[in-house]
Amino acid sequence: MDGKDDKFIMMNMDDKRAKKIAEALGNPTCKKIIDYLTYNSEKSEDDIAKALGIPINTAEYNLKKLIASGLVDKTKKFFFSIFASSCLMHTT
Repeated sequence: MDGKDDKFIMMNMDDKRAKKIAEALGNPTCKKIIDYLTYNSEKSEDDIAKALGIPINTAEYNLKKLIASGLVDKTKKFFFSIFASSCLMHTT
């Protein structure tokens, strides 16, 4: 890590979501989606799939994992963004 764009998640180790968060963060596609939504809020599954060059069903599958972990929230019927209380922090 060069420290230029490090990302951190701060959470209580007893948080019941810890296992789901760890599983999501261990998935490279989930990490790409988190990174994309960090800088591009309220995007649709189609927007995410096109931007990342992945099939729409892959985007849908990984978004479900991210929603279950609490890292991503469905803000409108078809739009997703980083969930604010997940405490995703960036350093530059």
